[in-house]
Amino acid sequence: MPQCATCRHWLRDFGDFGTCKRFPPTPHGNASQNLPQTAAPDWCGEHREKEQG
Repeated sequence: MPQCATCRHWLRDFGDFGTCKRFPPTPHGNASQNLPQTAAPDWCGEHREKEQG
C-alpha cells in the first residue's frame, strides 16, 4: 500500500513524522496557517509517487 513516506506531497520533518502539502494550508485558530502533520506509514487515498531523479 502507498504511504506518506513515498508521496511527492509529503516532506519529512523529523523521525517518522512530516507535513502533507497536498492541499493549501487551512486557517486555524487566530488565522495562522496550518498544514497537517502525518506519520510516514499513513495514507490519505491521494498518494502520488515521488518523481525519480
